[in-house]
Amino acid sequence: MSAESSQVAVAVVRALLDEDTEVLAALMPGGLPEPARELVASLAGVAVLSARVAARAEGIPPDEYLDRVAGLWAGE
Repeated sequence: MSAESSQVAVAVVRALLDEDTEVLAALMPGGLPEPARELVASLAGVAVLSARVAARAEGIPPDEYLDRVAGLWAGE
């Protein structure tokens, strides 16, 4: 995954964690048919649930967990 793609992925998951539909809509690629938009939203929802469960298991806030994952994606 490229650095740019990982930043977008993290932004999408953050928007979902924050329930920020405006940011989420802005991050979705334009011109996607509705089934593709629904698929992206479903996959992102699974990512959010996974981040929340993993963060809880480690006893840290979901945002901190997401920062760790982003660091791994970026090769830090």
